Amino acid sequence: MMCCCSPLAPVSVPFLSSCRFDRANVLAVFSSCLLSLLLALTVLKHSTERFFNPPEVNTYVNHIRTYIMTFCLQLLSVHIRTYVSVVYNQ
Repeated sequence: MMCCCSPLAPVSVPFLSSCRFDRANVLAVFSSCLLSLLLALTVLKHSTERFFNPPEVNTYVNHIRTYIMTFCLQLLSVHIRTYVSVVYNQ
């Protein structure tokens, strides 16, 4: 005979069974979907604003960056055989 004080006795907690924690997963997925939808709409809004009103681009700085990167690639091209074959069509 098993005593009700035994640690092996099944414990029935009426509070936990009545709270219906099954809905927690559903609510988590629902809130995650709403958050994803809100993020997608925010990205869409900002992208359309940027498309119709693009920011001014400083081309002088971009030219300097391009020249510096080209110079660095020229220095590295001595050691990178595949880059040399692409540049010089060998």
